[in-house]
Amino acid sequence: MICCRSVRFPPIADTRLGCDTAPMGPSASVFLLTALWQASAHVPDLVRPDDAAQRVRACGFSDAETRFDKSLEENVIEVARVATATDKQLSCAAKVSISSDHYLLMPDALRPRYSAIYGPLAKEQDLVSARAWLRQRGSLARLPRYRRGRDEAFPKQLERFCGKDARGALRSENGPHAFSPVWVERQHPNDATFQCLTNGAAAAGYELGFHGNEPFPSN
Repeated sequence: MICCRSVRFPPIADTRLGCDTAPMGPSASVFLLTALWQASAHVPDLVRPDDAAQRVRACGFSDAETRFDKSLEENVIEVARVATATDKQLSCAAKVSISSDHYLLMPDALRPRYSAIYGPLAKEQDLVSARAWLRQRGSLARLPRYRRGRDEAFPKQLERFCGKDARGALRSENGPHAFSPVWVERQHPNDATFQCLTNGAAAAGYELGFHGNEPFPSN
């Protein structure tokens, strides 16, 4: 399974999807991956978990509370005792999660609809932030164009766009939409090349992720 993210964090993966950062070796820590994702263009509001939960409650989810999630190793917002919600309420809650970068857990009954609403909103934010990151560096006009169906050509073009340190980043047995585990392990957490790849992919509409199919974690 490929855990696809663009430039936002958290999380790299959903603990309920059986999806993590494997098959990286034990030396590839969750801390490294987290730091790499956090070195992206999107800068969330500095919102305390309790304040974010209050915003979710204002969306119509009166039981939204914060708790510490052992799998994610961070505070999350959980909505546990709600069976129905309007699309407007779900969209409101998704926007809180995106703007604050606090992960929101929805009950099983609402999770599919919430995910369907959250995904496009997050991608829209990714696109805006990624284009801004590239524009600030004067490289947006040079970004290769991704054409659907050319999944083998674009990764090579993106690697060349991001420079020699990007060579091999998107070439692995996991396919063209996954980072090479070997390449990720050797990158510094604040690596500008990683930022170039994630923001370049997001701005072009090309999904990237880490490959894994074991229980998360060991984002």
